[in-house]
Amino acid sequence: MPVGEGDVIHQTYLSAEVHVRKAPWFTSLSGELQEMVLHASRVRSVAAGTVVARRGEMPEQWFGVVHGALKASVCSVDGRVSSHLLAISLQWVGTEELVQCVRHRHDVIAISDCILIVIDAHVFKRLLASSIEFCGVVLRQVSQRHGKLLERIDDARGLSKKVLVAQTVAELALEMGGATHGAVQLKQEHIAEFVGFSRQTVNQALKKLEVEGLVCTKYSRVEVNDLQALRAFALAAHSTNA
Repeated sequence: MPVGEGDVIHQTYLSAEVHVRKAPWFTSLSGELQEMVLHASRVRSVAAGTVVARRGEMPEQWFGVVHGALKASVCSVDGRVSSHLLAISLQWVGTEELVQCVRHRHDVIAISDCILIVIDAHVFKRLLASSIEFCGVVLRQVSQRHGKLLERIDDARGLSKKVLVAQTVAELALEMGGATHGAVQLKQEHIAEFVGFSRQTVNQALKKLEVEGLVCTKYSRVEVNDLQALRAFALAAHSTNA
């Protein structure tokens, strides 16, 4: 556990009710639906690397991230792993699969130690059928997620490998607590998964970023000491379509 996060973890072990009441959609529910959700919700703690849901399984639960981050990963026939950031704190996982009643398309894996709120699928479907406001929240979440994926596709076509790696490192460092806990260390293999490049290509891009003083590379790892500077570089390069 990174230094400085102990208090955060301790606070997240409050009852599920405390966390659910903070969800933006909760107050829009009727009293009956609120009671149903509070009665059905529970807290789950998972360690980094834990598979929360497996590809090919029917979704049985809706997960809210209280602390930590989850990724969606798929392994190709040649063993290459591709991932994207699925959810961070205050976001929910499993929405698309539950709405469409389809199997999970990816493995859902904890990037870091996580605290989750778990709500069973039948409760989610009851909310979807009973609350227009809840449907609106779900629609916005799905729309935002799809928009972000489309943006990543456009970026992959128009930006240099160095900029794409910088964007990915900045995004991962931010979600790993870089904005509040200072230096963050990331594994190069994780960066390669998220950006979709080989480790060799990622290493070459990181070396260029290191020359510019934006990161510090070590054996199989990269350290981000100034997240603000890295994000500023990625944003400026994106705006000029570098």
